[in-house]
Amino acid sequence: MIPVHSLLLALTLLAPPPDSTLVLLHGQYLDVDAGVVVENGALVMRGGRIAEMHTPEERFLPPAGATVRDLTGQTILPGLIDAHVHLTLSGDPAANALATLRAGFTTVIDLGSVGGAGVQLRDAIREGKTRGPRIIAAGSWIGSKGGVCEFGKATVSTPAEATARALDA
Repeated sequence: MIPVHSLLLALTLLAPPPDSTLVLLHGQYLDVDAGVVVENGALVMRGGRIAEMHTPEERFLPPAGATVRDLTGQTILPGLIDAHVHLTLSGDPAANALATLRAGFTTVIDLGSVGGAGVQLRDAIREGKTRGPRIIAAGSWIGSKGGVCEFGKATVSTPAEATARALDA
């Protein structure tokens, strides 16, 4: 069994500014296509994306000015995706977003919020005002009378109300 000391490859937590280069040395990474853990010589990241991968056998030298992190004994995981969240439903949305990112989720789908709060959070993250995962935001939710989303002013009673709400979201 391979010892896995989880390291979240939540790039906004590890990476220097987007115009910088980050080099991750000596860890291991999960190859999700092959279903194996591979020893890593170096991963070179530019703009928050993997630009180069080097095997342990290569004589790789980090580029001048790069931020270097030694990940010996740690595993780099691909970003996880949560396809059903409501980051603005309770608690502080920015804190919820950061906690989600720290849990390893680099992309989420926010399936509804009140008053466009999910879209506003998405935009704040995109603009660098807060840290969090990439958000695909559905906008404001819509629920039918007696249904599961009968709260937060989400309820509509007629097709015309549903259409108006969808266009306003």
